[in-house]
Formats: sequence, structure tokens, C-alpha cells
Amino acid sequence: MDTLKEYCKYSFKLEEIYNNFHIDKTDELFLTIHSLKGLCLGTKNEALARRLHDFEHELLKIQNSEKVDFVKIKKELSNIKSITKNTLDVHSDNFSMYLRYFVTNISELSQKQVKFILDIERLDLNRMETGILKDIVNPLLINALDHGIEYPAERVNLGKNKLGRVYLHLRTTDDVIHLIIKDDGCGIKLRSRLPDNSILSGRKVGLRLVQWHLTEYNGSIELKNNIGRGTEINITLPRIHKYQEVA
Repeated sequence: MDTLKEYCKYSFKLEEIYNNFHIDKTDELFLTIHSLKGLCLGTKNEALARRLHDFEHELLKIQNSEKVDFVKIKKELSNIKSITKNTLDVHSDNFSMYLRYFVTNISELSQKQVKFILDIERLDLNRMETGILKDIVNPLLINALDHGIEYPAERVNLGKNKLGRVYLHLRTTDDVIHLIIKDDGCGIKLRSRLPDNSILSGRKVGLRLVQWHLTEYNGSIELKNNIGRGTEINITLPRIHKYQEVA
């Protein structure tokens, strides 16, 4: 489990570097890639370890002031980022660890204090479903932590416990995936009227990806918004059976 926690840590670090990549990040990127390679070797993921090893050599060229193709570097970094994000096993324990580390990481970045309540039952996901679910869950959790949950001092002034609460329920049946995300933050304060066909429009790029997945796979979403008291988002997504998966 410690190996999984470390893998999650460096996987998130890789995404952070990618989103703000420039030449000054080369040393930090090299150390992250090297750490991921070691973890891959330790878990016998030799194919990814070899790819990370080759990428290390490209980064060494930058450190040695050799001429490199930065467009190619950024493209390969994007590929590796996607691979590492989807390499985690899809068992319940692993996905739980992924979610817990994700919340810890985002709450620290946003300087919020939260109690994360995770309720997972009968989790049975294939890899395609896991990737889609991460694309849906990640921006919703970021939104709850970064925009919903107030800072500790602000919560105390509002008569709330300084520790915010984020609750995530996830359940699979043979036919659907059920997801509930609740928080006790400030609620969603809409600045303008949203289009009738979308409650997510204008809620950042990540939330547009949520909407895209729900549209693409005929999912449904229900939002319960209580200004000053928090939000609850209920999502139902039809199962994507193995014969639908892309190799």
C-alpha cells in the first residue's frame, strides 16, 4: 500500500509539472520520472519503466545543454502522464487510496482542512470505466475543495466546524455506476443563468469534461445546491461493458 501511495504522489506531481512545464522544471521532472521508474521496477511494470528510462535520457540532453525538440518532449510527457494516471489497478482498495491521496493533495494546495468520508461498495470497474470515472470525480472534488469548502477561520466565523466535510459514495451494479459527492461548504453561487441543457457550463474546463462524459455515455446528473450550507451532486452512469472497451 505504501508503494501505491508513493505512485499516486509522483503521478500527481507529474501532472502538476506538465500543467506548468518550462525549462526551469527540468530537474524536478527528472527526479519525478526517476522515482516513478523505480516504483515501476519494484512492481514489475517493466514496459512503463523502460519508457520512463528512455524519457530520462531525453531530459539529460536538456541538462547537458544539447539541442532538443521541446515539442516532442512535451508530447511524450503528455503520453507518460496519461499512462501513469491509468496504470493503477482498478481494485477497490487501490481506487480508495487514489481518492484519499487526491483529496489530501488538493486540500493541502488549497489550504483547506477537511474530513473526507469515503463510502465505496461493490466496486467492479474495468479500466475504461476507471479512466472515465477519474475524469468525472477529479474536477468535482477540486470544485468542492477549492471553491466549496471555506477556509478554517471563515468557517468558524460562520458558526461551522473549522473542519470541512466532503462525502463521496460510489457503488456499481451490473448496469450502472452510482456516484454521490457532497460537501458542507458555501454552495454554488451562480454569477449568471446557465443554459437549460447544462448545470456545468462555465464551471471550468474540468467540469466541461464531466459534461462531455455524461453526454457521450448517456449519464445523468442531479445537483442539490444550498447556498451557505453546501452542495450534493448525484451522478448515474451506465456501465461500459468489456466489449465496448478500446484496446
